[in-house]
Amino acid sequence: MPASKWLIVFALPLAMGWVGCVSTTPQVVKIGLVAPFEGEYRQLGYDIVPAVRLALRDYTANYADDLGLVVELVAYDDRCEADLAQEQARKLLVDDSVVGVIGHFCDQATAAALPLYVEYGLPVVTLHPQDTSSGLVTVWGRTVNESPLHIPAEWIGWNRGSFVSLGALPSDSGLSTDDVEHFNAGFAVGSLGAEPGLLSYAAYEMAWLAIQQAVQDSIGLSIETPIDDAFIEDGRRLEAPAYRYQWDGESLELIEVIP
Repeated sequence: MPASKWLIVFALPLAMGWVGCVSTTPQVVKIGLVAPFEGEYRQLGYDIVPAVRLALRDYTANYADDLGLVVELVAYDDRCEADLAQEQARKLLVDDSVVGVIGHFCDQATAAALPLYVEYGLPVVTLHPQDTSSGLVTVWGRTVNESPLHIPAEWIGWNRGSFVSLGALPSDSGLSTDDVEHFNAGFAVGSLGAEPGLLSYAAYEMAWLAIQQAVQDSIGLSIETPIDDAFIEDGRRLEAPAYRYQWDGESLELIEVIP
């Protein structure tokens, strides 16, 4: 999202030409990311982590110096396995600098780890909800009447046809041309040139939601972000989209956005 569209909402301590002395040492907080980076589902992680890093770079470029708040990323691999998901969740829970989590990206991993985050009071942004009643869990995706596929289309080349995804390619996400170019170029920096996958832009949005909450919780300020038009109610994103794609073995085509 171009920096010109963003606005920091806070007051500078200026009065009568006097500038108060402020600390030059920034506060540092961390956001955890748990996704599969090894094993059978590693392509998911490859599609997600460059997008999350892009969101953090965008935050740093537009806000970090003025706010005096650095947001860093700590990432762990859960391989979409329930036991490993719990193990990695516990690592985040013992790190006092971690103020929020993005993940997990497989149902079995989410189901295993989410109760730990809720028990310890650590906010989570996830695609796959199990429970939002605690007020700590924000669901960025949605449920649909059929089981969505959360894997890259290239993996199902043997099963050509249509399928449902909770994320879309950037060009299918309703973004302006400038925003698509910004995202694709920034993603390529972190992916060594690989193109975004179906969950890449969704991960970027999820990261911004986590950053926005981290800033609010850490220093009590509000920032404008690319996800400000997505409303949250009772821990769920309203009108969260789902997308039906057609895969012919070589290319993806968006068939419809499912209401």
